[in-house]
Amino acid sequence: MERTYRASNGLYLYALFLFIDAVAAGWEAWRRFGAEQVISGALLALVAVIALFLAGLLVWRWGRIRVIITPEALIVRGELPVRRVYWADVDRVREIRGPSYDLSLRGLLPGPFLPHGIVRGETVLEVIARPGMRLVFRQALIEGYDAFRQDVLRSISKTAEVDIHARWWRDD
Repeated sequence: MERTYRASNGLYLYALFLFIDAVAAGWEAWRRFGAEQVISGALLALVAVIALFLAGLLVWRWGRIRVIITPEALIVRGELPVRRVYWADVDRVREIRGPSYDLSLRGLLPGPFLPHGIVRGETVLEVIARPGMRLVFRQALIEGYDAFRQDVLRSISKTAEVDIHARWWRDD
């Protein structure tokens, strides 16, 4: 049985808000240029370009990710190189909850800071495998995260260490 998980709808919604912001700022910049307010028009045009760039970057970098779970391995596509972890090589699985900033400082927060994550904190699933491979999956970036977590826990070997109640402040 093969299951595929894609990027979260919240990610696309955030990119849509950035795109709408870019359109609104661009329209207002156009109006200001028409009223000969060059400096404010240029600043608004710059804001529009930055918002459009960030929306495109968000979708291009994180919206293309697909996580495929097969009986033999976990495959991450959408980034280069394609990463593959065989279930027999998995040594440890942890689910870590905590504030976004602190998780980011520890290298446990892949992807951008999303507005809802800053307020409520984040949850990440860390898979550590031999030889020295570490994959981190973020709840805010994967659609169907709970089913994904259960598939990972069901697929790993029985000798792997599992901690689904880890907190960011615990030292390892």
